[in-house]
Amino acid sequence: MTAFSLDALQVLHDVNAVEIRTTEFGDVEVAARISSFYWMPMICVHQPSLESTIVPDASQVAQLAKLDLLCILHRQGFESAIRKLDDWRPDGESVYRQQSVLNGSKYYFGVLVCRAAVIAKGLTSIWHDGSAAYYRSLLLLPDLRAVKVLMDDKERGVEVYERLLKARGLGESGRIADLQAIEDPVGDGPDGGVLPSEVQVEAHAALQASLLPFILPPFGIGFDSASIVVNFDNCSHSSGIMRGYVKCPWGHKNCFKYQQLNVAGSRERLIAFLCAWVIMGEGLDREDHCGQTPSPANVDVQTSVLFPPDAA
Repeated sequence: MTAFSLDALQVLHDVNAVEIRTTEFGDVEVAARISSFYWMPMICVHQPSLESTIVPDASQVAQLAKLDLLCILHRQGFESAIRKLDDWRPDGESVYRQQSVLNGSKYYFGVLVCRAAVIAKGLTSIWHDGSAAYYRSLLLLPDLRAVKVLMDDKERGVEVYERLLKARGLGESGRIADLQAIEDPVGDGPDGGVLPSEVQVEAHAALQASLLPFILPPFGIGFDSASIVVNFDNCSHSSGIMRGYVKCPWGHKNCFKYQQLNVAGSRERLIAFLCAWVIMGEGLDREDHCGQTPSPANVDVQTSVLFPPDAA
C-alpha cells in the first residue's frame, strides 16, 4: 500500500480536492472529489526537429521573415562566415555574411535562397555586401543585364538601384509580389530582349539621374534671394557610399554639410536633412552652424513640405 503524507492529504481536503472519512472499523478512507477537478488534454512534443522544406520564389520572399530564409539556407548547406567574402558564384562557397544576420537586409538572404533564378536573369555573381535596394533589384527586375553593367562598374550607390526599380514602377512602396505583374521588356534584338546598347543606356541613365543636383525654391536672405542646391558625389567617399552635400548660403566661409544616403534613408530625406540644416544657420556663426544637426522631426517636416505625398 502506498503511503500518503497526512499533511498533504489535509491540504487536498482543505481545497475540496478529496474527501476523508473514517469507516466503522476505524479505517481512514480517501476519495477524490470529481466535481473539483478540471480535465484538460495535453500533447507533449519530444525531440523536435526543424522542418522547413519550402523553397520560395522571388514573389514569396517579402512574406517570409529573415529567420525563415536563414533556415532554408542552412538546409541547403549554407554556413555563416565572418571573414571578408568573395562574390557568390555558382561554383563558389555556400556561405553567407554573418554580420548581415543582425544588421543586414532580409532580401540579401532572399537573393541567396533564389540564387539560381537570379543568375538566370543575366548575372554571373552576387555581392555579399550590397544595399537593400541592390538585392530588391535582383529579386524584382525581370532582366538584370543593366544591373550587371553597374556591377562591372563597381557601382554600389543605393540611389542608382532605386532608380532602376522606379523605372519599372517598383519604388520603395513596390512589393515583391508585384513581380508577377511585370512583363519582360521587348526590344529589337534577335532574341526579343533589350539590345546591349539599350541596357547600357538604362544602367547609366539611372546612375546619372542619381547624381543630378536638386535645386530647392529660392528663399529670402536679408534683402537678397538665394537657392539651396543639394549636390551628390559619385560615391567618392572612402566608404563607397553616395553622399549629398550643400554649401551654406549665410556668408560663412568654407561652410558645407555632408550626409550619406544610407544614413538619411532616401534621396528625398537626404535633401530635406540638408535643407533643414541650411535654415538652422540663420543668425549663427560658422562654428555654431557646422555643429548643428537637424532632428528627425525637423527632417520629417521638411520632407513633407518639399515632397508632399499627393505630388508623387
